[in-house]
Amino acid sequence: FRVDKIIGIKTIDEKRDGEDSFKNDDLGKYSKKFFSMFGGDEQHIKLRVDKELIGVIIDRFGKNIYITNKTENEFDINVDIAVSPQFFGWVASFSGKIKIISPENVSQNFKDYLKNIIKTIYFSIIYFI
Repeated sequence: FRVDKIIGIKTIDEKRDGEDSFKNDDLGKYSKKFFSMFGGDEQHIKLRVDKELIGVIIDRFGKNIYITNKTENEFDINVDIAVSPQFFGWVASFSGKIKIISPENVSQNFKDYLKNIIKTIYFSIIYFI
């Protein structure tokens, strides 16, 4: 639930359930998988990234990631991501400077996501002409 949408929040004097299950969880690591707090199927993703975006990648995923130089201008990273339209939007926002290398189904879903956006824009333009 989104806290900003809940009406009539009250505190109660009851002990919270589940405390033991959260003791060993790393909230920072957990939150790096999600984009705009939207869930999705968690998958191990390989991204190819333009080297000028190293700061963006560290800000997003932290310093404890393994970076592999791929070319003079690009590096690869492997990260666990909750794949969602918000993740695809984040990738798209870098105008091709981040590419989804694997798995193939996620790469194809991203291409379909972009095609759908193009189709929507195309039909919107036709409608208004």
